[in-house]
Amino acid sequence: MRARTLAMAVWAGLALSAAAVPQAGPPQVTSRIVAPLADVPFEQLVVQQDSLTPDAGWLVWDPEWRGEVRSPSDMIGQRAWSSVWADGFEALRALDANRDGELAGDELMGLSLWRDENGNGVSEPGEVLPANVHGIAALSVIGQPTRPGLLIAPHGVRFDDGRTRPLYDWTPGRTPVS
Repeated sequence: MRARTLAMAVWAGLALSAAAVPQAGPPQVTSRIVAPLADVPFEQLVVQQDSLTPDAGWLVWDPEWRGEVRSPSDMIGQRAWSSVWADGFEALRALDANRDGELAGDELMGLSLWRDENGNGVSEPGEVLPANVHGIAALSVIGQPTRPGLLIAPHGVRFDDGRTRPLYDWTPGRTPVS
């Protein structure tokens, strides 16, 4: 069963951060009420799901190129790899083998973007693709706090053609990127 990743994180009452990569402009967030997960013990609960528009993607861990997000621990953020991190940038620093402040080359292996095309919070075929497929050449591992629930690396995503975009670490349920 594919995970409704953000719904699970918000349902559990956790303020979990997740790293977002905008393709054009700042990522926009949509919120709606969704049905509870089948495996949630309190079937009568309804949860709020925050998701990005298709113009942005969640940074996720997919080293086997499964093309799906199975749990919140697949998302790069405070609970990446079922560990506890201060934020998604700290999780990314764990992958920075040469400690130069960015992930590039082989350090990007395993990182993918999940673009939730239909906004349903479920990764579906074609929505999770490796970072290099999106033309990402490097990711910053250092973010700056801007307000509660939001850290930004202003030029945190460098593409193959030299363009840069910001990299966000955002906590769903908090004020989104505006």
